[in-house]
Amino acid sequence: MGIGITPFSSTLRMNEGKRMHSQDANALGSLLSMAAQHKGKVMVACVFSLVAQLLSIAPFVILSFLIDRLVDDGSIQSTSVWPYVTAATLCLVFRYVFAGFAAVLSHITAYDILHHLRLAIAKKLPRLPLGFFNRKTSGQIRKVMLEDVEQMELFIGHNLPDLVGSTLLLLMTILILFWLDWRLALAAIAPLPIGFFAQALTISRNRESRSLFFTASEKMNTTMVQYIHGMPVIKAFTRTESSFNKYVDSVSECSYYEDIMCEHWALPMTLFQVAANANMLLILPLGSLLWLHGHVTISALVLVLLIGLGLGGIIQQLIMMGSFLEQQVEGRKRIDTLLFSTELPEVENPATPQDASLRVEHVSFAYEDNDILRDVNVNLEPGRFLALVGPSGAGKSTLAKLILRFWDVKNGAIRLGGADIRQVDANELMRHVSFVFQNIFLFNDTVAANLRVGKPDATQEELEAAARAARCHDFIMALPNGYEYVVGEKGGALSGGEKQRLCIARALLKNAPILVLDEATAFVDPENEADIQLALNALVHDKTLIVVAHRLSTITSADEIVVLDGGIVAARGTHVRLLAESELYRNLWQAHVASKEWRLNQKKGGDLHD
Repeated sequence: MGIGITPFSSTLRMNEGKRMHSQDANALGSLLSMAAQHKGKVMVACVFSLVAQLLSIAPFVILSFLIDRLVDDGSIQSTSVWPYVTAATLCLVFRYVFAGFAAVLSHITAYDILHHLRLAIAKKLPRLPLGFFNRKTSGQIRKVMLEDVEQMELFIGHNLPDLVGSTLLLLMTILILFWLDWRLALAAIAPLPIGFFAQALTISRNRESRSLFFTASEKMNTTMVQYIHGMPVIKAFTRTESSFNKYVDSVSECSYYEDIMCEHWALPMTLFQVAANANMLLILPLGSLLWLHGHVTISALVLVLLIGLGLGGIIQQLIMMGSFLEQQVEGRKRIDTLLFSTELPEVENPATPQDASLRVEHVSFAYEDNDILRDVNVNLEPGRFLALVGPSGAGKSTLAKLILRFWDVKNGAIRLGGADIRQVDANELMRHVSFVFQNIFLFNDTVAANLRVGKPDATQEELEAAARAARCHDFIMALPNGYEYVVGEKGGALSGGEKQRLCIARALLKNAPILVLDEATAFVDPENEADIQLALNALVHDKTLIVVAHRLSTITSADEIVVLDGGIVAARGTHVRLLAESELYRNLWQAHVASKEWRLNQKKGGDLHD
């Protein structure tokens, strides 16, 4: 797959770099602020980590004292060795004790943060406009709640204590080297600035490609899940090759940005590895020369060699933790994007709808600078039946979703019972409107539990009444265990039409005065279409009904049909009037009739024709 990066002007690239740097800084600040909320435990964990790190080099210092003793005495008795061995052993034991305490404290804090962070996200989601969930897939939100939140555990539980401990250990090591001999200390650290410069250059060059890689990785994960979950449909419609190619393209895109990062890392990382471990080439000859001239003791030289040799390991550990920190910063950015997403504004003096009437007044709406609806007007009295029809992309589903404030209108107003829905409390709005979505969702629970989502305290009689109204009681009773049959999101043994009718029954059980069906009959098979038609006819007696219609035969009895085309009202009227006066509606109706005849001929085993 050929993937290229569009060339930008230097000014645009600089501005983009500044923006990404600002986002990284904000996310890092958010990480540190999160740690500061538990600063007591975090600070103790960091101190314990530092002590553990210092104890790791203590045996080398003890060894240097032992060498001094050997040089001074000319020989050493075994009894004189044991105090040094004991001290070195105790240092190693206490190193692991302090490291263990640091790990326990940091992990207790980390899991406490995970607990509160997931609760904060869960509490945030219901306060977001429903349109947010149109932009974000369930896989993206799941990634934030699981994988990105887990990155916060790695930051608090591992990265932060180790980062603090290793950084301070590096400083302490350099101080010890200068205490032993400033010339050997300079030799030990001389190559490091070269390595640090190489790393800084790489991080700067990789900032953009790193962000693009994480985006491509997220896209690849989403495509992979769709590929796996959609395999039955893919195989049934012989779309294996095209679906596989789509997955391959997403993998290739991810691999492309990985290759870019590897190219950026290759030379600087090699240079850093050489620089981090090259100090032996300076320490050994210089130290030998200084020892031969009596400027340093043999014990000091041995200690500098041992500590200097470990200096590269400390630097490499810091670089590795820096790489982990980049991932954690990216995860925190996604968490903050969700947590700071704009909520539906609180209504200070909420209005109360007076009835179940609905008025759409000069409504215009744009999504991401694309005009969807323009100057739409609809007037629906209580207890009336309104249908919204039109070609794909006409804006009918968008208009229906605006009633539930998936988004707020750009211009105009939508009034429920005389009250602007922007001035109605969100819970009050939900109590007045039931919505059956085109995309079916059933919980992994019993039929009864799925229906009771609409009314948790519903009696069995109320369940059955709603099921009968939606024409699904009979097939429920035919299931094993009836209303106690366990279904899942995929619906188990239920057909698409049966699952959709369960969703309609759930909405009916809520008993809101306004019911909106968004393409809710799209998956109903022809045999059940008459049942749905009867259910809709029964509903109009006591509810205000709005139907976004895919199958026009289900809305022929509507009091008014509004035909949308290109975001504007192209026509309105009854079914009979529109057939006579609207060419667009007539064409839609003829296409619908033709599709029904095609299905009928297919069922009878006849020739497939219009």
